[in-house]
Amino acid sequence: MLKISKQVEYAISFLSALSRQEEETLLSLKAFSEENNISFLFLQKIVSRLKNNNLVKATQGPRGGYKLIVDLKKITLKKIVEIVDDTSGVVQCLRNGVSCPRSKTCTNKKTFQKINEDVSKLLSKISIFEFSK
Repeated sequence: MLKISKQVEYAISFLSALSRQEEETLLSLKAFSEENNISFLFLQKIVSRLKNNNLVKATQGPRGGYKLIVDLKKITLKKIVEIVDDTSGVVQCLRNGVSCPRSKTCTNKKTFQKINEDVSKLLSKISIFEFSK
């Protein structure tokens, strides 16, 4: 069974929480981490990637926090995996930038490539909005 990482799970939870905020209300990362029992530093790294990919906007200061700046219907699960996880291949040899010493002799590569393509297509069909319902 393939597994969604904690980073992706937390990113989805954070984006879903942002989607439920009032339009002008900001969500405190510290409050979110405490309410959901997630390490603040771990969450900070995840949210930094979301911010760097223009999904959320941060406001500094005592009343600061985050707000969603995209429509969750337009963001796919595949996109979040790519942004947060950096491991878009189902096996290590299919992940970006990874070379395998067995690539010329591996008898499993074609099957894993097919599985990878199928998983990628499935993740592309699921919008993050579906998680916020």
